[in-house]
Amino acid sequence: MASLAPPDLENHLRKKLREEWELPPQRPLWAAYSGGADSTALLHALHRIGQPVQAIHVDHGWHSGSALWAEECRRVAEGLGVPCTVLRLEGTPEGEGPEDAARRGRYALLSSRLRPGDFLLVAQHRDDQAETLLLQLLRGSGLEGLAAMPSLRPLGAGTLARPFLDLGREDLRAYLRALGIPWREDPANQEDRFARTRIRRDLLPRLEALGWTQASRVLARTAENLGDALQTESWWFVDRLAGLRRRFPGIEAGRPRPGLPVAFLLEMEPAVLRVFLRHWIRYQGVAVPERAALERLRLHLGDGRGGRCIEWKGGQAWLQGGRLWLWHAASAFPEFSSQDWARSGDSGVGGFFAWEVDRGTLPPGPAPSPGAHHLNPLALPHLLHWRSRCPGESYIDGNGRHRPVKKLLLEAGVPPFLRDSVPLLWDPEGRLVLILGFYTAPWARGHPGGPGLWLWLRSSSG
Repeated sequence: MASLAPPDLENHLRKKLREEWELPPQRPLWAAYSGGADSTALLHALHRIGQPVQAIHVDHGWHSGSALWAEECRRVAEGLGVPCTVLRLEGTPEGEGPEDAARRGRYALLSSRLRPGDFLLVAQHRDDQAETLLLQLLRGSGLEGLAAMPSLRPLGAGTLARPFLDLGREDLRAYLRALGIPWREDPANQEDRFARTRIRRDLLPRLEALGWTQASRVLARTAENLGDALQTESWWFVDRLAGLRRRFPGIEAGRPRPGLPVAFLLEMEPAVLRVFLRHWIRYQGVAVPERAALERLRLHLGDGRGGRCIEWKGGQAWLQGGRLWLWHAASAFPEFSSQDWARSGDSGVGGFFAWEVDRGTLPPGPAPSPGAHHLNPLALPHLLHWRSRCPGESYIDGNGRHRPVKKLLLEAGVPPFLRDSVPLLWDPEGRLVLILGFYTAPWARGHPGGPGLWLWLRSSSG
């Protein structure tokens, strides 16, 4: 494709918005704006086609002039009549190096600003696809890491949109040059400590010098093909999961973190089992282990020994009661004191938990947070009580029988290191309503699609 100049790039953007994504001309959009060439082209093109837009800039604090850079971005955007929100990235999230950590932090900040129905446009393009594929190959990533960035994907309550994935970096710069629009180069893009910088500046030009003149285009196409494979694999997992639920209909009943029947897993061939486990672990919101840890986990399933944990960065798994259980990290719950919970209003936050009432408007399916409980408020008294377990105590089940709390903790898959600290919710009659993050009493469960009350462990940030 030849470099795009006005109005070609604007027509390309208009077609994406109007025809492919069916976004009306008056629909307000967010645009990620770093001040570099790519995001400058996106912001100006949106403005020139008359699309209502609000710019959003994330200050990573990577260099001493980052605050001045952020203010310059605000000045440029507001010079176009476009409001600009500046967000400051505080702290350093975990990730595979500084770039990955910054990306995670950036998307967490951006997602916090999106409301249901919002679209955030970013200017990533075909060359970014190629660089990402090479970066992930050199990290030893699996199919999810190697697959192409999709043009649309969920982000928080909204949607992340990439309208320029079938264009190259030079297309966007040609557009700016044709209009005489200046841009700035982020100093971070020139720093050798960032792997993406080295790939862009050294590796890709070297490939082109060796005769692969279309390296970026071919690598981007490879990423797209891998994206198709990942989508097919994901559909296969959903089908397998549906088969699992048909065979074991109670697998997720009352368990925000359900255990997988080991007998079901051992029916699969090793390669198939690894694929299924990767998707299952990701589905449960736990960090996916590297291949070596995943293979240790697969072999552990075969030896049948319960109680032993397989740990990896960000997660762990263990066998108990013929099931495989997962947990996100080897850490205890936040410290909490015994406390009453007197529900008032439609939502709120306690010392370590949060809740929200729905009126049947939420669709059946995923809870609003990993490990959330969907409760029937009509079955609950107004006053409930949180505390951790006492040695040797019992609870009253739905049939009025006394059962040991220790036995229920085992059945619910609560890992040994959490059994003394996991919050338990009790009613005044001595009935155990739930084990936070693991179990909901059958009599207290909400009905899918019906009015109910969501309750979940709140994040450390509240």
